Amino acid sequence: MATLLFGEPLKKAAPLKAYQAQLAEQGVHTHHLDDHGRLTWIARALTARNAILVTYENSLYTAQRAALLKRLGVKVARFWVGSDLHLIQTQKKTLQGALEIDRHVAANFAVAPDMVSALTPLGIEASYLPSPIQNIPAPTPPGETLPRGILIYLGTRNYALYGKDTIQQVVTANPEKSFHIVGDENHSLASFPNVTSWGWVNDMKEVWPKVGLVLRPTLRDGMPRMVLEALLRARYVVYSGQFPGCWHGKRAEEIQPYIDQFMHMSEFNRDGERQARALLCDSGEKLVASLNRM
Repeated sequence: MATLLFGEPLKKAAPLKAYQAQLAEQGVHTHHLDDHGRLTWIARALTARNAILVTYENSLYTAQRAALLKRLGVKVARFWVGSDLHLIQTQKKTLQGALEIDRHVAANFAVAPDMVSALTPLGIEASYLPSPIQNIPAPTPPGETLPRGILIYLGTRNYALYGKDTIQQVVTANPEKSFHIVGDENHSLASFPNVTSWGWVNDMKEVWPKVGLVLRPTLRDGMPRMVLEALLRARYVVYSGQFPGCWHGKRAEEIQPYIDQFMHMSEFNRDGERQARALLCDSGEKLVASLNRM
């Protein structure tokens, strides 16, 4: 039986698209309900066992769809990925919508442990499941040279969320360092001589060999895949959140000492790599098992 997907479009780095890919690796067929009209939607639901919901709007329409799936015997799992939590923490109407949806949800899963604890006082009980990572890279072989480039993801649609002001301060303060910025389709920092602005990158295979450190000074986050992917490649990470294998820093003055430390290091981040691999071991199997246990 198929797993249904709904709540957001399957575009670029959409979390729902990542779950679709992870389920495909496990041989699970999926249907994206937002691609179909009502009759096809119901027909798909009648042949499904469960469904994954990722949504930010918490609309009445989404609640109605979750309720209909429940009546049709389809168990809905809601996955919390970051900005969705922030919205219900800051907007009363959005929280009310989320609680209405929750009446029809069989289980909630969050991509970071601190999100689980943040959801509880809001009336939503969730379990922790790490962000899905496809094509986990092989361990970094011994003998390679640690690259000196610094990688930053800067989302075009919300510069403030991704810490653009902090990033610009760090870039300005380190004119001799090489920064690689991905995701920014406006190339807003490309005028800096020490910045390579890649825009949107579908395949990071050309970028990773150039960088040994990732900066992630976000205002808020779930569990960003770039952090996990960096750790899996034994790269160092300065992250505004708390996560094993990472250095913690959010403001420019907190980040700078770690940049200086990184520049004097010769070994890869083997401890971070081990912790990330242990966390993501059998993650696809865990996703399927969690859906089947509902």
